[in-house]
Amino acid sequence: GHTSGGSNPSLSANSKGLFFNPLLVFTRFGFGEVGTKWELDQMKPYRKPSIVDHDGDLSKQWYVYFRYWDDETNSLVKARRSKFPDGTSPNRIKDRKERTKQIGLLRDAIEYLLQRGWTPKNPIADSDIAPKTSEPQKMVWTIGEAIAEVIRIKSEYLSKFGLRGFQSKANAFRDYLEENGMANRPVDKIQRKHITEFLRHVKKTKGKSGEEASPRTRNNYLNELHGIFEKMKEEDMLLRNPCKGISSLRESVTRHISFSTEQMALIGEWMDENDPYLKMFSSFIGYAFLRPIEIMRLKVKNIKGNEIYFNAEDAKTATSEVIPIIDRLRPIVQQLISEASSPDDYLFTTSQKPGPKQVYSTWYFSKRFQKCKEYMNSEHNCGFTDDNTLYALRHTFIRDIYLHFRKTMTKEQAEFATMPITRHKTLEALRAYIRDYSIELPDDWSDSYSIKY
Repeated sequence: GHTSGGSNPSLSANSKGLFFNPLLVFTRFGFGEVGTKWELDQMKPYRKPSIVDHDGDLSKQWYVYFRYWDDETNSLVKARRSKFPDGTSPNRIKDRKERTKQIGLLRDAIEYLLQRGWTPKNPIADSDIAPKTSEPQKMVWTIGEAIAEVIRIKSEYLSKFGLRGFQSKANAFRDYLEENGMANRPVDKIQRKHITEFLRHVKKTKGKSGEEASPRTRNNYLNELHGIFEKMKEEDMLLRNPCKGISSLRESVTRHISFSTEQMALIGEWMDENDPYLKMFSSFIGYAFLRPIEIMRLKVKNIKGNEIYFNAEDAKTATSEVIPIIDRLRPIVQQLISEASSPDDYLFTTSQKPGPKQVYSTWYFSKRFQKCKEYMNSEHNCGFTDDNTLYALRHTFIRDIYLHFRKTMTKEQAEFATMPITRHKTLEALRAYIRDYSIELPDDWSDSYSIKY
């Protein structure tokens, strides 16, 4: 989003460098649905306009969002605007900097009008647009109130899963402030030192089972807090983001090391004897190439005939997909459906059968897989580490499929045959995957050297 806070919108430059008064233009054209405010003096309440720019994505429609007081309904009414009165739209501009400038101009002009009593249903005369001698005082937000307001704003456009992760971290920060007696401080009194102290608390306590967290977890909290305070800046709750200048910790990259054919056979045998439910779960990884988080979101109603219909909001790639149910997976799917009592039941739950409550975290199944790895290490000396993950089963099955095709096909033919199965979106994405996990290596490259050594 963009705000041009201190600028005077009564005189602003358009994209051609010409000057015009957008406020007068708005009034003359009876400019439509826009904004909100708080009740101060004789003014009608409204909510400060904000910009929705989809994180700078130029392929989406940007707009100004606000609420204004409607005397007929006696309530605040939502509204948005993306065009100027003459029909021109910032969304036609392909340059991000210029579009940001123009949408900021639109937002400032709308706010200026709202401050002077204008609403879409109540146009005002040009003479009434002149600045008032007494301006309404800005609302002073406490940090607790500001966090709650950011959660409310983001709940209007985040997906339910995106909101869940964001809300969890935002509430953790607010709880920390309350426990330390800081929740009622003005939001602009929160300093960098308070953020770093909270991040140290996260590092010590937010790991698995309350243990020390990884650098990645700590960095995820920092990124979320940075976004929260940026949204507060957009809403004019504060002028400075206290997260600025705080460095991320170096993260160790998990490689998800795949398993050998012999190890897979032993893993399958252990699951059959000790954790058949985990075997069912992991079968969706190997035979449908779904990620653990995607499997946890599957419901009975996603199964239609011999296909899995995956909604965009449930997929990591944010695209809807139709996944065939192959013969190896079909008996497992049929068993799960037979145990369900509602189309809205999740296929996998902590009750070991379909039910209404989703599993809280992928760690639920990873922890069960940890027992399998411990057995493999003690009984078969496999030397499995944290990089031998449940998710690595997906890499293992992809490698197996690709190398099967390579027995009878050229490299290019094998890639084209594998891509629709693994659902990589482009050939280059699949090639990068094959390269990163060293799937395509010659048996012996001794003859390739020209150096005598």
